[in-house]
Amino acid sequence: TMDYLDPSWTERNVYPFSWLFMKNNFRRYHDLYFAPRMTVTALALILALSVFLTARSLFGNTAAPIAAALLCFNPEILAHAPLMTADLMTTCFFFAAFLSFTRLLASPRPLITFSAGVFTGLALLSKFTAALLFPLLILALVLSLFSRGSAEKSPPRLTLVCHAAAALAVALLILNLGYGSHRSCLPLAGSHWNSPLFSALKNSPLGTVPLPVPRLYLHAFDTQLASADKKIFTYYLNGSLSREGWYSYYWVALLLKTPLPLLIAAAAALASSFRRGARLEEKLLWLPPAAFMITFTFFVRIDLGVRYLLPIVPFLALLGAGALARVAARGRAAALAVTLLSLWYASSIFTTFGNGLAYFNELAGGPAGGSRFLLESNLDWGQNLVRLKKYLELNPSRPLLVYNYGLVPPSAYGIRDAGWVPCSRTPAVVAVSVNYLKGIDPFQGRPPECFAWLAEMKPTASLGAGLLVFDAREKNRKP
Repeated sequence: TMDYLDPSWTERNVYPFSWLFMKNNFRRYHDLYFAPRMTVTALALILALSVFLTARSLFGNTAAPIAAALLCFNPEILAHAPLMTADLMTTCFFFAAFLSFTRLLASPRPLITFSAGVFTGLALLSKFTAALLFPLLILALVLSLFSRGSAEKSPPRLTLVCHAAAALAVALLILNLGYGSHRSCLPLAGSHWNSPLFSALKNSPLGTVPLPVPRLYLHAFDTQLASADKKIFTYYLNGSLSREGWYSYYWVALLLKTPLPLLIAAAAALASSFRRGARLEEKLLWLPPAAFMITFTFFVRIDLGVRYLLPIVPFLALLGAGALARVAARGRAAALAVTLLSLWYASSIFTTFGNGLAYFNELAGGPAGGSRFLLESNLDWGQNLVRLKKYLELNPSRPLLVYNYGLVPPSAYGIRDAGWVPCSRTPAVVAVSVNYLKGIDPFQGRPPECFAWLAEMKPTASLGAGLLVFDAREKNRKP
């Protein structure tokens, strides 16, 4: 139940509305989220099957199980598969859209064309980062048109262009259906825009062209870009805080949050993409990873977590599997090396089993060293209340103060009589997110100085590497 006349809804105040929603549905809070979470999990299984089948089609039977393993044992995929967020959903639809389109370029048929359009539309509906599909698909089309030899048996260029246009038309149809065709087919020049990108487009020749895109989609996209440009978020990297962000943020995140065996496999795949006989279809798979890294390095400053790069993981798994399969075919020694690399990769999940969000590889020192480099959804996204509940069952603690990351009250997980963490020393057992201790607090905006009194103490427990427990009832200070 929810009162949609409440100011938190009518004035689009996200955090108060979320809190009110939980309060009004407290008794069935967990039940409400179960079915949506299982939907995302089902999409993750479909993604794994798609990666398996695509690897078998492109690189052979040996590569198929390797690709599936590289995806299924990826800590970030495992972390987001049971979460009701858009990240895994976008990853699934983005992968399906791009792969369907590349198949269209190889064999343009009505069913493939329609599938490419539907998946592209679903990706666009799932998250704004999927808008990268438009330039990517056009670039893939251009490369396909001009990278064929004269003797190659390929579909006529006009046929490819017509099928690609049809797929994009279907995608726009799906997008419009999703938004109820809200004020579609209007030019940008007729509205006010807040972000530099949309303002520039409005004043360009494109601004007078009617766009077959729902106006609500464009306004929401513009609002998100404007929020990033207004520098309202505080970002964290390598122990420093900034509202500007860093060009290197996502490179560091990718380097530290990706298991090293996958990075090795991806590097081998990149090198082998330049080998003689490498097919265009294989080379095109590098376009999505390149597009995401370029976009988030130079054009979009939202340094909130490696989850924004989640759509590139299936492509890295696919390409890495192809490279490892080729290496394994060179002999017993090479096959043994691939087997050991695969076992190393599979063992990665045991460092954070059931807590994949907190995964960091050996370069970062594992999850325990993660907070030195990255925070927020890279480490603690509020997932540790269950661990706190179990900890308190073994270590009854009163009085108790809790400041978990997020909006969920501790009582939703059976933690009773938990008070608020103040900005002054209080004799109590205190559980507080490492995000707050380092200065990331998008909910209350409290500075890290607020928790300086806790910095004097050594934590008695670290739950999930992100929720620290301090015993302030004793003089538990650092030596």
